[in-house]
Amino acid sequence: MMAQKTVKDTALRRFTKNPAAMTALIVLALITIACLSAPLWPHFGEKSNLDARWLPPSAQHWLGTDEQGKDYFTRVLDGGRITLFVGFVATLVSMTVGVLVGVCAAYFGRFVDEALMRLVDLLTAVPWMVLVIVARAFFPPGLWTIILIIGALSWMSTARLVRAEALSIKERTFVGYAKYIGEKPAVVIFRHILPGAIGTIIVVSTATVSGAIMTESALGFLGLGVPAPLASWGSLLSTSKGQLATAPHLAIVPGLLIAITVFCVNVIGNGLRSAIMREESR
Repeated sequence: MMAQKTVKDTALRRFTKNPAAMTALIVLALITIACLSAPLWPHFGEKSNLDARWLPPSAQHWLGTDEQGKDYFTRVLDGGRITLFVGFVATLVSMTVGVLVGVCAAYFGRFVDEALMRLVDLLTAVPWMVLVIVARAFFPPGLWTIILIIGALSWMSTARLVRAEALSIKERTFVGYAKYIGEKPAVVIFRHILPGAIGTIIVVSTATVSGAIMTESALGFLGLGVPAPLASWGSLLSTSKGQLATAPHLAIVPGLLIAITVFCVNVIGNGLRSAIMREESR
């Protein structure tokens, strides 16, 4: 356990010395803080004003107004709160399912492994964006519906990677000894196998976050995202596409924020993978 702690500490120090990863982390933190601060801005929560629709940027409305006459700057920040919330919570759901499926398949093997991996193959055979859209059509619209659908249908790659890592850890001496002295499967899994796979889990989670954000944005753009009056970056893109000729910034701003956020998450994931894998290989 001490050796594992040392590896984690060294990997963390290596990550902090990665300028690209740290810059991406700072940018992502600033975007998150800005979005969380949305309720503090003067125009947040204002009612619709049809007489003020599509106003150009000004000192009063930094990004102008939208189709409802609401301040677009605060709507973008508020939409970011929804998009980031969906991305991170859906990732939590996805990682929980994927990690449990992967580690159980590796630990119990035989029929359990075969059944779980065939389920993974079945779900992987169909593009999961299609699965998400189909599932969305059968459930009532809502924020938690989007979160659960994205999380419940994006865990397959996580399960495969965690299973592969858990199979390797399962063959180590300390796991065999724990099974030999009669420790329960749950104890062996959560005390001995999962801590050894934490590096893989962390790296996979970053890719899952970016995928969840992209999926939520795509659903919002298609009109299948969070219902009004809630808005996300994807739904803002959808409502602004009719104004590309006269007010292109209405689409550019949320689109750019989606791209920057996903890029930052991927750079952070690359930095974590480099730090963790390099340290474990030593």
